[in-house]
Amino acid sequence: MNRFSFLNHTWMALKPILKYLCVVAFFWLAFFEVFRIIFLFINWSKSIEVPLPDLLLSFVYGLRFDASITGYILMLFAVVLALGSFLIPLRTLLRTLNILNAVLVVLMVGFLLTNGFVYSFWGVHVEASALQFLENPLLVVASLTGLQMVLFPIALIIICWTVIRLYFRIVKPYSLVT
Repeated sequence: MNRFSFLNHTWMALKPILKYLCVVAFFWLAFFEVFRIIFLFINWSKSIEVPLPDLLLSFVYGLRFDASITGYILMLFAVVLALGSFLIPLRTLLRTLNILNAVLVVLMVGFLLTNGFVYSFWGVHVEASALQFLENPLLVVASLTGLQMVLFPIALIIICWTVIRLYFRIVKPYSLVT
């Protein structure tokens, strides 16, 4: 086997994996941009006070952070692909990554919705100091209305279900999974 045929064979093996990772990357970038819009709607009373150019700049500057988080997600996927490719068939590995992605969607949607609601109440983003409230969940529940306690889990379920279905619709043609 000459060098060219080895490189061609390697490229042909990597091509579907790279396509899959690119589609996943664009999915996550779009996911974070949509959640920036959702955040602005959740905090509509504060958002309307911000000039439009500043709102638009939040998307430009936020894209850098979104790309960073997307890079970490892709790094996790690439490590799983690299290590798993020696042990597991590619189709099984990509199914596993799709399940991992669904779990990440649920975690991210939960975190980002929580962040939007926390900001609407207290004017701060969720960070390590906000986690201290988890020590006393009754304090958190006391600051919510009954409607909010019902709507949050419903919104979480509907958004997770929609995003996961959308993910599978977008990624399935590139995942080699039938």
